Amino acid sequence: MDAQVFSKHVALQKAVESALVSLRHHGLLVISGPTGSGKTFLAHQLHAKVHGPNSPLISQHGAGLDEHRFESQVFGHVKGAFTGATQAYPGLVGMAERGTLCIEELEATPLEQQAKLLRLLQEKTYRRVGDLNERVFSGTFILTTREGLTDLLKGGRIREDLYYRIQHSTLTLWPLRDRTLDHGWLFDALKREVLVQLNIPHADFKQPDVDAVLKTSLPGNLHSLRSLIMQAVVKGCPLSEVPKQNSKELGMEPLPDCGSLKEDLAQCERHLIQRALRRNPFSRDQLAKALGISRRSLMYKLKEHQLSERDR
Repeated sequence: MDAQVFSKHVALQKAVESALVSLRHHGLLVISGPTGSGKTFLAHQLHAKVHGPNSPLISQHGAGLDEHRFESQVFGHVKGAFTGATQAYPGLVGMAERGTLCIEELEATPLEQQAKLLRLLQEKTYRRVGDLNERVFSGTFILTTREGLTDLLKGGRIREDLYYRIQHSTLTLWPLRDRTLDHGWLFDALKREVLVQLNIPHADFKQPDVDAVLKTSLPGNLHSLRSLIMQAVVKGCPLSEVPKQNSKELGMEPLPDCGSLKEDLAQCERHLIQRALRRNPFSRDQLAKALGISRRSLMYKLKEHQLSERDR
């Protein structure tokens, strides 16, 4: 990956280049930075550079590592290993073979489970539940944290032995508000991403409006900037009008500024259905037609988002 693709700041470019070397030689990298600073984006770019774009990248949030079935979830299990194991499961490690296993927000992982991750990071060996044979993981690890490792250690949120194992392979990202040289191209990249995900061919924003947002109203991270763009596209209004539109729409909460793209899109979909409900409150057929979906799909969406006529 050309570090210039990630940032226009020379200091950050050099840090990214060093991180790539570390990932290649040590098979491990810790990316630290505040929410929305681009940790996930960079992880995908580095993974593609090391392993190729078609190799597996398996991501798992630390809070989602179940303490009761950690071994099965991460290392996998063989068929019949326990009640309910009707078929073999490769686990997160097995699925990431010859690719990257990314643990997001490492500090959210329970300390007891961090000890089990430590052994995997140190030896790159693991054993599936119910299996007598050890396996070797041929891939790389990327860990992300919202705070620096030293602060996490002081706060008791990561184990000391884990800290000393991973502290030498780190990269700290700056908050978006401090990366002024990156604001323009990041805005364009996020706009393209939103249009593709919403299947909308184009959206025009007046340059003075964009400049004003980037100079005076930049929310501070990629998630909130993406949410702002998405709301402007969905509502069909200028960027500067999004907060005003939000305040006028009863029953419509602003889109989240810290969720995943999947969560943002779900919020958009719910908003669009609510708006169509207000315009077509009595006929499900008209409502489905307005949304451009079948009546069957409409019924599924209403159930999925827990919407009914009273949610108009």
